[in-house]
Amino acid sequence: MEKAKFAFLGGQNAGKTSILRRYFQGTFYGDCRMPTIGADVYS
Repeated sequence: MEKAKFAFLGGQNAGKTSILRRYFQGTFYGDCRMPTIGADVYS
């Protein structure tokens, strides 16, 4: 199995964490405006 690394960069409230959560966990919180502090790592 090949591995790939991605970095999501962008302004605040752009939806970077939401994209990753939707892909890896299948969840989406459209009304959540709490910022992600630090880094999220998914594998």
